[in-house]
Amino acid sequence: MKNFGGPEVLQYQTDLPVPVPRDGEVLVKNVFIGINYVDVFVALLPFPNIKSPVAEPVIRYWRIGMMGFAPGGIIGREAEGTVLSTGPGRVSNLQVGDRVVYLAMGDYAEYTAVPAATAYVIPAEIEPGVAAAALMQGLTALNLTRKIYQVKKGDWALVHAAAGGTGLWLCQLLKAQGVKTIGTAGTAEKIQLAMENGADFVINYHEEKNLVKRVEEITGGHGVDVVYNGVGKDQTENNVNVVANDGIIVTYGVAVSRCRMIFLNGQVTDVNSPESRLLSHLPSWLRRM
Repeated sequence: MKNFGGPEVLQYQTDLPVPVPRDGEVLVKNVFIGINYVDVFVALLPFPNIKSPVAEPVIRYWRIGMMGFAPGGIIGREAEGTVLSTGPGRVSNLQVGDRVVYLAMGDYAEYTAVPAATAYVIPAEIEPGVAAAALMQGLTALNLTRKIYQVKKGDWALVHAAAGGTGLWLCQLLKAQGVKTIGTAGTAEKIQLAMENGADFVINYHEEKNLVKRVEEITGGHGVDVVYNGVGKDQTENNVNVVANDGIIVTYGVAVSRCRMIFLNGQVTDVNSPESRLLSHLPSWLRRM
């Protein structure tokens, strides 16, 4: 890839040299390659001069594989395949012939030199193709439910884009931990898929005119203990008004639109009313800042 843009900037080349693994790397012949939003969607560029409470990031379509990865390189972030050779140094007990899944840059290719520290042997019972489709999204969902916010049995969770890659993982993990999950989706097929993967309720955001009221009805007025927002700004006000006291809103993606930064300096951005539940949750001394 040598230019910014859509699929048309991707070039298929057959004359590139096979990478040579360096110290601590292994050479993998790729069989399945994961495709993620980070490969095809937008990147938010830095905002060097923030003079306003609202940071307005410049958005451009940046087909680069990862923010900061220079155009002209090979994009991609996860794949699975077979170890063909190992470089010098420690390679985490990986051996030639191992079937592995890995996280590394540059896997839209037949061969990739991969840091051994981010390559993992795939259990024999895992069918080919599953690992490459699961690693990045699965680890994201695991971190969202364990480290970003440690969910517990009986919690209420709202998962936007519940039928998406990370959304489906969230539904499954939350179900396994005894969390009552409300999802959002836009079609009957996606609603069914989210339900099959563990969501207890799924709201069609195209048909439901008052998501806040519906969530309050489902939770008996409690609200949700955690919101997982993978769609961006479009759900900001709804999220603020459905989260329970002492709850948390986690934004981990911008599938629909970007989120603005919120600065707690007496103003709350992207919330229409000062009587919103977000502002009411702030201590009085902070509201006076």
